[in-house]
Amino acid sequence: MKNSNPSSRTSRVGSPPNPYWAYEYDYFDDRADGQRAALNFFRNMDLDSVSGIKIEIVEGEHPGSTYYAAELAMDPEEANAIAAHEGIPLRFRRVC
Repeated sequence: MKNSNPSSRTSRVGSPPNPYWAYEYDYFDDRADGQRAALNFFRNMDLDSVSGIKIEIVEGEHPGSTYYAAELAMDPEEANAIAAHEGIPLRFRRVC
């Protein structure tokens, strides 16, 4: 008889049963962080539709680089003013 209890299933041999997720990286194909979220958000957007807000998609700083990001190519305060004026629900902040 098949076990129908989802908490007793495992995705990989030797991995802990759900919902313990002690080794999250075994379950996800990609990193989950703010930089990746911003990249995916802006990569899937028509950047010309963001009315004067300058976003640059960077796919490696040099050959072999693993740096991928969406970068704001202007002052965050200026970008926020444009976004507020245009009714675009985005706000930017400086990260040091």
